[in-house]
Amino acid sequence: MGKTQLYEFIDAMILPPDAKALARKMVKHLDEQPALLLLIELKDKSEKLAQLLEVMENSLQHTSSLKR
Repeated sequence: MGKTQLYEFIDAMILPPDAKALARKMVKHLDEQPALLLLIELKDKSEKLAQLLEVMENSLQHTSSLKR
């Protein structure tokens, strides 16, 4: 996988702009293999965070509906 593809991989991820900027810097300064491994880890962590945020949001919705 070339660096161009790594940048495309970053662009496809749902991340805050500052996290994408850091990921791009990482790709620029590392070899392709270690950069890819770190990007895969970042993608996994961001997906888990998105799931947790969804659970929290659903919990808040249920809590506020119980108070009514």
